Amino acid sequence: MDSEIPYSLPDTVPGMTLPNVVLFPQATIPLFIFEPRYRKMLAQVLEGDSLMILATQDQERARHEDTFEPYHPSATLGLVQSSQKNPDGTSSILVQGLMRVTAETTYQEDPFRIFSIQPVHSEPGASPLELEKHANHLNALVQRRSELGSKISKEILRFFEKIDDPEILADVVSHSLIPQTDKKLQLLQTLVVQKRYEILFEYLRNEIRELELISKLKGNLGEDRIGWN
Repeated sequence: MDSEIPYSLPDTVPGMTLPNVVLFPQATIPLFIFEPRYRKMLAQVLEGDSLMILATQDQERARHEDTFEPYHPSATLGLVQSSQKNPDGTSSILVQGLMRVTAETTYQEDPFRIFSIQPVHSEPGASPLELEKHANHLNALVQRRSELGSKISKEILRFFEKIDDPEILADVVSHSLIPQTDKKLQLLQTLVVQKRYEILFEYLRNEIRELELISKLKGNLGEDRIGWN
């Protein structure tokens, strides 16, 4: 089900290992490039095909192992969509996720990492009709969450509603609305689209119940709306 990239996938790609950062396919993330090693990496990326890897630093291993920036192998291949170089040599870039990959090993460590990668493909896990129903229900949960006071702009809500691919919707919602790194990693590592929806449904329903309880305690919600899911 994954979106195809319009060129052959390289075996090795330069990349960054960042704490608490998870990029999803089709989502975008702004990054500020200031470390000398990543300035060199960006220069090489822009001279080539503008592809780079974003891997999430494994904080648990970092606390217990004498390993330089250990990372989770589940990562995302990204495309540098724009890059603005500043007078001091730093850069502001915008990276769009393209596809899930496994960052198997590091082909190079110095001065920056180059990852050996393998593509990872998703499975639907349900019929197109069922996934369409899941997508509609996900949008309904996001809308209800917004009604209860969770901060999300109307523009983002409209953007979600216009996404007609259930897999892309699940990934973009995961990227945009899930703050916890471990939960994002779980969703990135889940290769069956239906199971991603199950994780998102459980997460959002729990949030909605908490928001409804808070609203009820404040006296702003009728009894008939408690437990909406």
